[in-house]
Amino acid sequence: MNWKLHCLLAIVLSFGVFYYLFNITDNLSLLKLLLLAGLSALIPDIDNELSKGKKIMDSIVIVFAIIFSYYVYSLSLTALFLFLAIIGAYFILYKLFKPNHRGITHSLVLCLAFSVLIYYLFGELSAIAGFIGYGSHLVADREIKII
Repeated sequence: MNWKLHCLLAIVLSFGVFYYLFNITDNLSLLKLLLLAGLSALIPDIDNELSKGKKIMDSIVIVFAIIFSYYVYSLSLTALFLFLAIIGAYFILYKLFKPNHRGITHSLVLCLAFSVLIYYLFGELSAIAGFIGYGSHLVADREIKII
């Protein structure tokens, strides 16, 4: 399944859950949750160099490194070094520990770990959106592993 269909499936499922089960009618809140679910549906394919999920994750890490470096050290040479260290560590760790395609990234353990991370960063509804997106990808690929 291609990335557009994974996103669409996650958005449709999360719309049903949040609009009908949780009765969220605020358009902005609903849009944020749908966007998070759509992006979460791309995460299982970060193990593929050419996937949209990998490209988005690379961009998110770069933006995070810029914001974090600026927040900690403002505009300084130390901020530049911190930025380069974060980016370097991310890409080195990815190259060293890159999983096989449809390996651990297509497991329930990583789906739950991703949802827990989202819960601690953004809250309960966001964690549910992340779980729906990630889980819908696994179901659509018919590649659900425990570990």
